[in-house]
Amino acid sequence: MSIETAVGVVVLKVLIVEDEELIWRPHRERFLRNFGGAATVLVATTLREAEELFRGNQDVDVVALDFNVPEDKGGDPKQSNTLALALEIQKTFKGPMYATSGQEKNRKALMAHGCTIECTEKKFLCQEIGKQMRLKPLVQDPQRAA
Repeated sequence: MSIETAVGVVVLKVLIVEDEELIWRPHRERFLRNFGGAATVLVATTLREAEELFRGNQDVDVVALDFNVPEDKGGDPKQSNTLALALEIQKTFKGPMYATSGQEKNRKALMAHGCTIECTEKKFLCQEIGKQMRLKPLVQDPQRAA
C-alpha cells in the first residue's frame, strides 16, 4: 500500500524485473524525473534477484515483469521466463502487476499467470504506472507527448 508522508507526497515503491539495461535504466530515470522523491524503483536483472527483492520488500506497490529474464547473472534470458515468478508473486501481492514484454504472446502468457495490466509499449511504463497510481508528474515527459 502507498504511504502518504507528512508533507503529502505519496511514496511509491516499484519493482521492475528486466534484464536489459537499455530498458530499465530509462524507466528508473523517468520515475525520478517525473515523480521525484515520490517513487523508489527497485530493479532486478535476474529471476534470483527478483525473488530476493520481492521477499525483502513486501511493501512494494507495483511490479513490472518482462518475459525473458535469465535465472542468474550471465544466463541466457531465452532459456528462462518469469511465468513461475508471476504465479509466486500473485499469491501474496495484491497490487498492479504489469506484463511488459515486447511480444504480445509473451504479455498474454504473463497475464494468464497473474499479471493484471498489459503494457503494450515498454517506453510508457512509467506514465502508465503513474496514471494507475494517480500520481501527478512533476514534469511532462516529452516521449509521451510524441
